[in-house]
Amino acid sequence: MKLVPVILFIVLFINTLDAQNITGTVTDKSDKQPIVGAIVLIENTRIGAATDMDGKFTFSYEGEFPVNLKISFLGY
Repeated sequence: MKLVPVILFIVLFINTLDAQNITGTVTDKSDKQPIVGAIVLIENTRIGAATDMDGKFTFSYEGEFPVNLKISFLGY
């Protein structure tokens, strides 16, 4: 029975090796201030994240690269 948790751990570890993290910062072009709450998505998908208080975002992606990112923010 001890073999099952070890195999499960190995499978989960291998699956995380396939994913790549996409990170970045969204800032205003004119004054370089961070944009809080902007939505960053991989174009034509629902994969992405919202920016934090510093305009930073990070999310995992297991697909093919390169990708195009779509950034949106209401009222901007």
